[in-house]
Amino acid sequence: MLRLIAILLAGSLSAQERPELQSILVLPFANSTAVRGLDWIGESLAETLRDRLVAAGLPHVFERGERLEAYRRLSVRPYVPLTRATALKIGLSVDADLILYGDYEILSPSTSAVTPQSSVRFTARVLDGRLLRSGLEFASTGRLEELAVLQNHLAWQALQALAPALAPSFTDFDRNYPAIRVNAIESYVRGLLAAKAEDKYRFLSEAARLDERYSQARFELGHLQLDRGNFKDAATWLEQVPVSDVHHLEASFLLGIARYRAGEYAASEQAFERVLADLPLSPVLNNVALAQARQGRAKSAETLAKASEGDPTDADYAFNAGYLLWRQGNFKGALPGFEAALSRNPDDAEAAMFLGLCQRADPASLKEAPLENRERLKTRLDETAYRQLKMLVEGGLKPR
Repeated sequence: MLRLIAILLAGSLSAQERPELQSILVLPFANSTAVRGLDWIGESLAETLRDRLVAAGLPHVFERGERLEAYRRLSVRPYVPLTRATALKIGLSVDADLILYGDYEILSPSTSAVTPQSSVRFTARVLDGRLLRSGLEFASTGRLEELAVLQNHLAWQALQALAPALAPSFTDFDRNYPAIRVNAIESYVRGLLAAKAEDKYRFLSEAARLDERYSQARFELGHLQLDRGNFKDAATWLEQVPVSDVHHLEASFLLGIARYRAGEYAASEQAFERVLADLPLSPVLNNVALAQARQGRAKSAETLAKASEGDPTDADYAFNAGYLLWRQGNFKGALPGFEAALSRNPDDAEAAMFLGLCQRADPASLKEAPLENRERLKTRLDETAYRQLKMLVEGGLKPR
C-alpha cells in the first residue's frame, strides 16, 4: 500500500521535495583490537546510531530484533569483524537499501588495559544494498569516557551522509542528547545483552542509578517489568521516559497496557490517548475502546468501530465488539461480532466458543470466571509504516 500511495504522489512532488525513502540497517561495530570483553561498545554504537537516525526523521531503520534474527538465520556471530561481503549479505537478507557498519580500535594507553581515559577510534562505513557497492566512510576519535559524544558525532555524520536535508549543525544535534556516563552506558548494554531477566534488571537498574538522565534505561526497565507481569513497577519506569526520547510514544503505549493490566482504566485510557494524538492507528483505538468499556463508557463502541474501519481484516476488533456486548448480556447484539471474527479467521476457536454461547443465550455463562477478561488488547505498536505513509503524504519522502 505504501508503494502504491508513493507512486501516486510522486507525480505531484519535485525531486528536491522528495528525498528518497530508504530502509537502513545498522550493524554492531566490531572490535578490531586484541582486548576482549568490549562487545558492549559495538552494540551501544548500533543502538545509538539507530535511535538517532529514527529521532532525526528517517522512517525505516530496522529494529534490533530484526537485526538479531538476520544474524541467527545466516549463522553470523555478533561483534566479529565483518567483511564487505558479509555485511552486504546480512543487509540483503532483510532487504535493506543501505547498511551502516564499522569497527573500533583502542589506541591508548595500551592494549592490555582499557580505562575511561583510553583513546578510541570509531570508523563507520555505508554499503548500498541496491547497487552492491561501498559508499562513504567516516570516523570519530576521542577518549572512551566521551563515548556518548563520540556516538553522537558518528550519528550526525551518518545523517549528513544519508539524509543531509535532515541534518542540523553538530552543535544543535548534540545538544538534543545528554552526555550519559560511560559506566551507565556499559551497564545498559550489558542489560540488553543479558540472557536472564534477573540479570537484565540488575544491569538496567544500575544504568538508571548511575545516570538519572538515562531515559533509554528506564524505557527498557519498564518494558522488562511489563513482560514479567510487574505492572505497577513497569508503569513507574515508563512514566519517566520524557517526550524528547525517541521511545516516548512506545513508552506511553506500554504504559497504557501496564495501567490496564493493573486495573487503572482511566489512567490507561489517558496514556493511549496521548499516543493516539500522534499515531491514529487501529491498535491504539482498540485499546482506547477497551479502557473506555472498562469504565462503562458508551463511547467505547464507537471507538472500536473506528479501529475496525482502519483495518477491516483484523479479527480481534470484531471479536472485541462481540465480547463487549456479550459481557453486557446482549447475546443477540454480540452475534455479528463473533461471526465477523470467524469470517476473518476461521481458526479462531475462542470466537467460535463465544458464538455458541450467544446462540444458546445462557445468562449463567456470564458468571463463569474462565470467561472473564477475554478482551483482546493490542500489545505491539508499529510506528514505522505509519511514519512512512505520513511522510509520503506530507511530501517529505519519495519512493525508492
